[in-house]
Amino acid sequence: YRRFKTIYPDGELSPEAREVIMAAERTPEEISSERYVKQYEGLFRMPPFQHQREAIEMMLHYPRLAVLLEQGLGKTFISINTLVLLREMYGPQKTLVVCPNIVFQSWIDEVKKYSDLRVAPYLGEPDMRREQRAAVGEGEWDILLTTFDMLTDRKTSTKRRTCGMSNDELWETWWLMGEKQEFYLNNWLKDELVDEEEARALRGDASKADRLKVLAKIPLNAFPRSAVREAQDAVSNENFFRRLGFDNIIVDEASRCLNPESLRSQAIDVLAARAKRVYLLSGTLCVGRPIDFYMPMHIMDPSILGMKFDRFKQLFCVFSKYNKHQITGYKNLDMLKLYIQPHIIERSRENCLDLPKRTIVRRYYTPTAEMIGILDKIRTCTNISVGKKKLGVELPVVKISRALQVLNGFLYLGEDTEACNSCEHVVECVSAGVKQGGDGCHKKSEVRSNEVYLFKNNPKLSLLEEDLDDSRPEEKIIIWAWYRQDIKTISEMLTKKQIGFVTPEMQDCVRRFNTDDSIRVFLGQTVQGIGITLNAATCTIYYSHGMSLEPRLQSMDRNYRIGQTRPVLVKDYVAKDTVEENVVFLLEHKKDVKEFMQREIRCPECAACPHCQEKGIEYLNKGCVYYEERKNAEMKKVVEL
Repeated sequence: YRRFKTIYPDGELSPEAREVIMAAERTPEEISSERYVKQYEGLFRMPPFQHQREAIEMMLHYPRLAVLLEQGLGKTFISINTLVLLREMYGPQKTLVVCPNIVFQSWIDEVKKYSDLRVAPYLGEPDMRREQRAAVGEGEWDILLTTFDMLTDRKTSTKRRTCGMSNDELWETWWLMGEKQEFYLNNWLKDELVDEEEARALRGDASKADRLKVLAKIPLNAFPRSAVREAQDAVSNENFFRRLGFDNIIVDEASRCLNPESLRSQAIDVLAARAKRVYLLSGTLCVGRPIDFYMPMHIMDPSILGMKFDRFKQLFCVFSKYNKHQITGYKNLDMLKLYIQPHIIERSRENCLDLPKRTIVRRYYTPTAEMIGILDKIRTCTNISVGKKKLGVELPVVKISRALQVLNGFLYLGEDTEACNSCEHVVECVSAGVKQGGDGCHKKSEVRSNEVYLFKNNPKLSLLEEDLDDSRPEEKIIIWAWYRQDIKTISEMLTKKQIGFVTPEMQDCVRRFNTDDSIRVFLGQTVQGIGITLNAATCTIYYSHGMSLEPRLQSMDRNYRIGQTRPVLVKDYVAKDTVEENVVFLLEHKKDVKEFMQREIRCPECAACPHCQEKGIEYLNKGCVYYEERKNAEMKKVVEL
């Protein structure tokens, strides 16, 4: 009702409608008086904390809710027990749980630990998923557990494929042909679609990859149509989920569904529209970007906002007067709060738990003379030469990325970096750690694969060795690094020193780290630090740093959660008086470097840029359309390159 009166001050609701709305917008304290949790107390295998009780009450009362609890407050525990109570109150429920791949096994373990709910996993290659589909169709289950990657059908390029099918569809078609394989193989030999050597490969004398290479060259009309149609339907994850239908949908780490244009967000949106209850779990749903609330609210219920994305941006975003696509700020946030507040529950760790002390310190190291020389060139030049390669470092965000690489003891070298420097996605890629020409690069076809230049001496790696040597043999340590090259370098060092470690890619890595005394180190990229509990560690080391705030917030709380009883130490490795120190400063003060630098990269997107170049007007100096904005920005702490 308050929201209605704010948007339509002259509008009136009938007394009956007002009574219904006001009854629905009850506070958590009013809802708690119903005491669902107390009524079903005997169903809990472990007594919930007070904030968990409140969250469970809210989830039982509101069928569509965003549970925004800081990391470590037990969102998984809350969700599992809510499902237990829903089953008790309303009978058997079919629930879809979508989570990141790294916490897939943790969900299975915690469901077994806290309930008797039956879990049906859905993850893996087509052969494995075929068996899982059969088990889901024939067996009894309460939770279908899958990952974000499984929600959509992977769009495999059909370039150079005569058959026009993806690998999964092609392999499924070949498998479905069964006893008819030999019949069609003889026809292909007769029509000279395959030769004798390729025929032997298809008869089982070669690996799956080699057989797929042969099958990819065969025209589509040479395969049985019924097998092709059945295969395409069988490997389609989207069709599988849509056919099932769910009573409840739980999206763990809903911050991965912020982009309205992503296939992942759209797939969840379609499934959520048909479910009775939708719960979004996140500790970092909106990190300084109110625009990120749109898609989560739309997934829960389009009527919450009641508008399309373009209208949402017009109502709540401020755009640059020189570029209608560049968001420079936000407005009407009080109104936005009225829209979303009834549909979220927020809790902070400080108000819920009495955790031991956590200390954050900086460990300083001194770069080598070679590193300092290259840092000076990066600061003052638009191009540098390293290892007989020429690298473009014109944009500020690229300068920061290159400087951080140097301080980590390496540089990615590419044949053509100008393509990336002029790309509108450069901030997004640099912040996400996407390599030039690598997976996710928007200019991949224009950029050749990177080589790596390694510095002779790496003082940061020496500092890490020193800390490991000084730590107690029984102490467990988490090491987060931003770049894959860092992971490779640290892995080689740990192997050489015979220090047991696990990475997120290893099977059962969380359990092994928490229980196996021979495993001392958990080593992972910062962006992988989500949803897992590593309370066995009392020390967290940030070996290298990225520019995104969310991975930092997520990864820092992996060992500062419910169940932690010992003081925790966090170490940031920093080179004093360098860009790294300012990046860490911003992250410590919960500022996203990518957002902070946004005003520094507008020039390539500005319509006046060609005019300025023609007139000799320098970037962000008098005459530049962003000169006034620069004067305002100088009032804030800036990153000194």
